[in-house]
Amino acid sequence: ATPRPFPADGVTTPEERTWDAAVDVLNRSEIGREALRYAMEKGVGIRLSPGGPDWFNPPAGPIEMDANESPESIALTFVHELQPARGAIEGTVPDIMTSTRNDYVNGMIMDEVVGTVASIESKLELVRAGVPITAAFPLEAEYVAAYNQAVADARAANPAATPAELDQAGKAAGLARVVAGFHNGEVSAGNSGQTYPQYYGSSWDGNHP
Repeated sequence: ATPRPFPADGVTTPEERTWDAAVDVLNRSEIGREALRYAMEKGVGIRLSPGGPDWFNPPAGPIEMDANESPESIALTFVHELQPARGAIEGTVPDIMTSTRNDYVNGMIMDEVVGTVASIESKLELVRAGVPITAAFPLEAEYVAAYNQAVADARAANPAATPAELDQAGKAAGLARVVAGFHNGEVSAGNSGQTYPQYYGSSWDGNHP
């Protein structure tokens, strides 16, 4: 995935230049750097194409992204889509044939949640680093509100709480808020208009007539 070997003739495609710019963004975030390291270590492929989809192409990849997006948006999308890639590599994605309907739906939603939260937290790191980011992920505002409230509550309950303890409380609350949003229908699955429980439930039903 990165670093990409520079062509011997010195010629790069627009897609390659866009990805290089996205890598520059990713390298300014701890989460982004870790995502790049994991992708390179595991050989996760990257494909950019104009108007292309934003998804991990199962079961072995690559991660496909729209080359027309900004480098900042591509960077956050990459962080998000690395989660299903990680699940496929590590075998943590529930098996649609052997899992119960409830376990499959909850497991797939949690995979979406973890990827979404990673993108939100990566964006927050980039903003703190002075990188201008206009792209936003679903439930970002709700995550930030839950984080801030949890930090305030933890500080009030324990004025001696360390920054690490406050951050842990905030992240736990933010994660829980995003989980709730995915389950209660605040976020739709792609262009289907279905909620995520409906989307993954329908997928399970289709394999268990």
